[in-house]
Amino acid sequence: MDIKKVKQDRFVFLHKVYELVEGRTSYVLDGWEVGKELNFEKEYTTNIYYYLNEEGLVEAMGSGIRLAITHS
Repeated sequence: MDIKKVKQDRFVFLHKVYELVEGRTSYVLDGWEVGKELNFEKEYTTNIYYYLNEEGLVEAMGSGIRLAITHS
């Protein structure tokens, strides 16, 4: 897979999350639903989620890939 495309998709995903929660860190989303909205496959969405979580940009909030953005 093209690393430039992966980086772009990570940014697009994070931007979409930020947009949906209107910048609020207390709002929780289903990451798979965000990925679905962006036409990402479930496994690809999961990989993006884990990357963003490891970078401290999203926080795990329960089972599956429920997430919230962090202050960072």
